[in-house]
Amino acid sequence: MSRDVSSISFSDLKTICGTFENIVKNSFGPRGQSMLMSSSTGHVSLSSDGLTILSSLQLSHPIARIIVKSLDSFVSHNGEGCKSMILYLSHLICAMEREANKNVCDASIPFSETYIRGSLSTSLLSFLSVNLPVIIENLTKSVTLNIEKDLKSLEFGNIIYSIVKTVLDGSVPDENSLNHLSKVIAEYLTGDCVTISDVRHFVHWFSNSVHLIPNQSFLSSHTISGILLTSRLFSRTTLPLCDANFICMQCPVDGSVEKDDSSMVQLSSSESYFCHRHSVLEQFILKLKQLEVCIIISSSKVSDFYLQRFQEANISVIDCVDESDIILICTICKKSPVFSVKDNIKDVNIIKMSLCDKVTNGQKSYAKIILDESCCHLKSFILCAPSQGICQQLKMKVMRCIKVVNCLLKNAIRGQNISLDSPSLMKDLYSNIIPGNGFFEILLCDHLRYYYEKDSNPGIRMCCTLLQKMLLAVPKALNVKNYKLGAIGQRNSSGGNSCTSLDLLMNINCADSFNLFSFGGKHPIENSCYLLNNGVLEVLAVKIALVYSTVSLAAKLIRMDKIIGVRGRIDDGSQGYDSGET
Repeated sequence: MSRDVSSISFSDLKTICGTFENIVKNSFGPRGQSMLMSSSTGHVSLSSDGLTILSSLQLSHPIARIIVKSLDSFVSHNGEGCKSMILYLSHLICAMEREANKNVCDASIPFSETYIRGSLSTSLLSFLSVNLPVIIENLTKSVTLNIEKDLKSLEFGNIIYSIVKTVLDGSVPDENSLNHLSKVIAEYLTGDCVTISDVRHFVHWFSNSVHLIPNQSFLSSHTISGILLTSRLFSRTTLPLCDANFICMQCPVDGSVEKDDSSMVQLSSSESYFCHRHSVLEQFILKLKQLEVCIIISSSKVSDFYLQRFQEANISVIDCVDESDIILICTICKKSPVFSVKDNIKDVNIIKMSLCDKVTNGQKSYAKIILDESCCHLKSFILCAPSQGICQQLKMKVMRCIKVVNCLLKNAIRGQNISLDSPSLMKDLYSNIIPGNGFFEILLCDHLRYYYEKDSNPGIRMCCTLLQKMLLAVPKALNVKNYKLGAIGQRNSSGGNSCTSLDLLMNINCADSFNLFSFGGKHPIENSCYLLNNGVLEVLAVKIALVYSTVSLAAKLIRMDKIIGVRGRIDDGSQGYDSGET
């Protein structure tokens, strides 16, 4: 067995994070560019999504893999934040390297680089657990007290629309498509909802409700009342069927069973297997007729012979339905599917529908089901795009919008079920959203500056400085020019005091080439209505989680000082295994 041991320096971490930053920086922000990616098999795709771009890379360095896995985990829970996390991480690592080099070069500090890195990591983790929660609490209070007056003009639907639009920005080519798609998603989530539980119901089942239609314009995206089933619909009766009973089946309709099924019957020599199955089918049809069941929705394929027999009995069949769609229908209606044709069909298996019809979108045909009024009225989301690949990428982005909305609702209502027009709900929402496009970063920098000035502890001051430099990576990346800012507590090159957040905003305002920041040189909290009125909203909980996750990841990365690669056969007295590089 051979081992390859290599050290990890700040330079290595800086190179990896800097490379990631250079890759995603051009696609960052509302005017980000898409990147063309080619796989080893020749597959070509175009995307502006940070996680998609980084996941397509053939990464060999273990640290790079750790970072991408951390990004994937964060996005899967919070919906967005990949590119911001890369920018945070790259600038934080650079700031930590400068801090470590300053201490290494200081003769009065007789410690090695490894010790200093460990000390930096410990200080940051301690700051995260003790000091940062206090700063975040003060920031949340200031947002609630000062921005609420600007938010009062926004209704629940407007808030959802603005959040969705902020997440989708840059994923569609023009403003009209962005506005239309954001409006359709917001209407899907809030249109027919009365309580917050209804909204979360739509959020939970959104993945089952979205259907892709390629080769059409983004503006063709729309919603349809009812559940669309990608399946085959066989009906002898005239469509549409109204006010009918149906059952959902998670078993073969013809009564066939697996070989290891304990319910297999022993047939006598005078009874053929075909006759037995035909007898089971006739008994099943008789049960359906007695209970006035007109439609069968089955997850299995039904053979032509059995389809003909069902049609002769005026029973429509929808087969090859996805298992998740059957679970969706049964969950909404609080009913149970049928697991065997030999079982007795009870009231708990019978579901009432208002309408069953066959609809066509593009080149696809669907079975459309509208449930009875006693059930939740789900809608189907038709997502259109110029190609199949763009459809898939846009679906992924829309799914992340839904995750962000879910984070907002989860942090705002805390398990309560209240009306959408309730004042308490709107108050909770106001304290959980914040203007986007760098507003959070600048505001948190201002709170860090205040905390820095009132605390004389050198470790806490160092952490405040590092976090400020990390946070300002986002305003820098939003195409801000003439950006001049000194570190907190230091003097700039001209000998004057360092810039405050007010000076920062004035610099940003002077460099406002894309009109991303128009605060008029005021404190950000005083003129937040500009971003609010222009529909730029972010979920505060996601931004806070982003800060915590990035700092925690950086603190763990700098504690890694060696990579050990093991090659060859490991002999431990038992059967060996060939191991690759670890």
